Amino acid sequence: MKKKRKIGRIIVGILLSYVAIVLISKYREKVYIREELQKPEVIAVIEKALRSLENNIIREPNGIVVSDKKIRNQDTSDRGVSENNIIKSYEIDYDKTQLNSWGFGIEAEISINGNPDLRIGLLISNKESTGRFEDKNKESENYQINSYSISREADDYLRDEEMKRPEIVALIKEELLKLDP
Repeated sequence: MKKKRKIGRIIVGILLSYVAIVLISKYREKVYIREELQKPEVIAVIEKALRSLENNIIREPNGIVVSDKKIRNQDTSDRGVSENNIIKSYEIDYDKTQLNSWGFGIEAEISINGNPDLRIGLLISNKESTGRFEDKNKESENYQINSYSISREADDYLRDEEMKRPEIVALIKEELLKLDP
């Protein structure tokens, strides 16, 4: 009888050790992801990606939309929040961020304009061949956004905005469709 209890305790000890290792590794992964997403160079890449929707659409003072590739490639990320921007603010949901299962970076979910239903998913990676966040001292040009995803609510929000400014949102949707393979 004592031998069975001893074997049972050993099995329970092994199972508890395994659970502890899994929980600790998940916790360390979440801490790592939070640290990566809070780096100034990663924040700059996220903001540039969110502004790329507006950067691809330049509004002239007379209201005409200019869609020239040379103009679109200009960096207008420093122009700040204006009434023409659709995305006025964003917040990263750290509970829904995770490492990409293929190892190509971090999948982050961002809510826009203070509404948690308006979500944009981003795949943030390192520009190295593996796309992994291995070197902690990378500069901002080594980070990139590989893909976007938009929630149905955010899409509906864009449709509502389209009723107000159809030329802007139509071009945004066109750019998003180009990103979708």
